[in-house]
Amino acid sequence: MFNAQGELLDLIRLLHSSLRAPLVSRLRHFYTPRGRQQRKLVLAHTRLLHEQMTLRLTGLSQLAEEFKAAGLPANEATRLRQHFQNMTLSINQLRFIKHYRTPLGLRAFGRIFILILPILFGPYYASFAAATNIGFVIFFSIAMSLALHGLFNIRTELEDPFMLSGRHVSPYDVIDVDRELGDLEADLVISGGKDASTAVAASVAVAFGPRVQNLAAHPT
Repeated sequence: MFNAQGELLDLIRLLHSSLRAPLVSRLRHFYTPRGRQQRKLVLAHTRLLHEQMTLRLTGLSQLAEEFKAAGLPANEATRLRQHFQNMTLSINQLRFIKHYRTPLGLRAFGRIFILILPILFGPYYASFAAATNIGFVIFFSIAMSLALHGLFNIRTELEDPFMLSGRHVSPYDVIDVDRELGDLEADLVISGGKDASTAVAASVAVAFGPRVQNLAAHPT
């Protein structure tokens, strides 16, 4: 017998592993031997996770037709298929958010621009120091460089809102994947204990209802 609740719990755990996978899109992951090896391992792992999620989604989507053939009313089968569709869309949106990255060329331009900006503004700082105070000009130039560097780091962290580990990551600015998906598993377990078709519909609605849809719609 197909255990829909167990499949949904496995699907949540696979999604958790996928969202917590490390970043492998830095330049070192393309141009250093150790980085390329790490990128290869992580991509193989995430590909396996996605294949497992696809298998479980396929098995769950077939339940609607099986229940319909067993006598489930057409309106209930339609509602069940709608839950499956929302579940698939939510998972795909989370995957897109996880794997989206700023182009490497744009990142490289940002880093180089931050480094050469003080040189380009050197003549302006010199004339400004002659008209005012050199201490104020030094403070102003350092503040500008720190502001640009901070904005660049913010851009880096916003690329993956699901990671809680890192030197510059604050737990207040990212999605707590452990807590959100842990609550999701608890809600799914509570939704059981009904007849087959009602239990599957309730489990799917609870597992990938407003909680995951909100994660996908508002990643930060």
